[in-house]
Amino acid sequence: MYFGDQWLHLDKEYNFMVGLDQFLHLKGNADWYQSNYYGNYEPKIVHYTAEFKPWTHLTLTRFRKLWWFYYGLNWNDVLLSSDIVKRSFKELVGVPLYHTCIFTNSAAMESLEYLLSELPEVHFTILAHTNFAPSVVDLQRYLNLSLFPNFNSFNMK
Repeated sequence: MYFGDQWLHLDKEYNFMVGLDQFLHLKGNADWYQSNYYGNYEPKIVHYTAEFKPWTHLTLTRFRKLWWFYYGLNWNDVLLSSDIVKRSFKELVGVPLYHTCIFTNSAAMESLEYLLSELPEVHFTILAHTNFAPSVVDLQRYLNLSLFPNFNSFNMK
């Protein structure tokens, strides 16, 4: 190590690594999940260490909405330390009246486009273990649709 013994271990609150938990699970290390911090708190600093980054299109990673919340802030608010009126992603975008979820392994979802256009008050979430076919990706023109490709138990939150 370049710094030898001159380094400081940071708690997960200030050094939360999204993607590390999946790697540790594959290596058989369960210590991460036995921490009181895991899943109970929102970290102050998040490192997106896996290949799926929150700013890339069609990725599902934990704390993605948190990243987009801060991305959407005005630099004047950040630099001038002014009070942020809307403090969460949901407050910025509003909450739909109804939700529905589809977990699929097929691109053929009968009448989905009709439902998206006729039910704008319903937010449709579609999950898949794989990437989506172009025909499904094209449906993102409807604002009441969220796609989550490559969905697994590690990127649920």
